[in-house]
Order: sequence, then C-alpha cells, then structure tokens
Amino acid sequence: MEQVFLPLHLLSLLYCIVTIIRSDLLGSKWMRGKIDTINKDKLQSLHKQAWVGLILMIATGSVLFYQ
Repeated sequence: MEQVFLPLHLLSLLYCIVTIIRSDLLGSKWMRGKIDTINKDKLQSLHKQAWVGLILMIATGSVLFYQ
C-alpha cells in the first residue's frame, strides 16, 4: 500500500508548495502596490486549492502512519 500512498503524499506536498507560492506571490504584489485589489474568485480558488492539498496530505499521511 505504501507504493501507492507515498507517491500520492509527495505529489500532494508538491501541490501544496505550488499553491502556497502562487498565493504568496499574489499577496506580495498586493502588499507592494502592484495591484490594487485581489480578485475574489482567484483568492477563493487558491484557498480551496490549499485546503484540498492539506486534506490530501493529512489523509495520505494518516494511512502511511497507520501502517
């Protein structure tokens, strides 16, 4: 089972990292004044993506830990 869940766990980690970097870049543009507002739809989408990544990390990590 580890052969399935370990790669899935690592892929979800990569997914979280990419989502967090994209979110930080958007927030950094806003903080530096390069954009006036952050698009609500994009912000909600990034939040949902972060939640999906974290839930996948927790689920796959729990399965790997339980073994």
